[in-house]
Amino acid sequence: MLHILDPDEYDIAAIQEPYLNHTHKSRASPNWYTLYPKEHYTKPKRTRSLLLINRRIPTNNWAQINFALSDVTAIQMQTPSGQVILINMYNNGKNPEGAQKVTQYMRNMAWVHNPRHPPHIVWMGDFNTHHPMWDKERNSHLFM
Repeated sequence: MLHILDPDEYDIAAIQEPYLNHTHKSRASPNWYTLYPKEHYTKPKRTRSLLLINRRIPTNNWAQINFALSDVTAIQMQTPSGQVILINMYNNGKNPEGAQKVTQYMRNMAWVHNPRHPPHIVWMGDFNTHHPMWDKERNSHLFM
């Protein structure tokens, strides 16, 4: 997938459970900045989330947000439409710590920058969960 990700077509890619080679690096092409969670550098085998940012996007337009988790990668980006916060999360379905930290961040920080123009927030990822709206009634056993 990384080799067919066209930098002329896409600006950002959010990946959960990424493939990492024997040196614990992704195989993204040089067209992308690869953002790992900060914990990747101390516990690389736990990395479950990364973001690819197109190198055409100036680095002074975005900054990484540190959640102190291997499962969350996030950036704060300035766009012509205002500030955007992108949060990429992997949730194994058993440990709610990632969702709790992201929720706490959103409660504490999201509106601080400019209360009149709050940021747009995009929360994406692999949540490993089911909701009754997403499935047929015959699959109700998945929600237990």
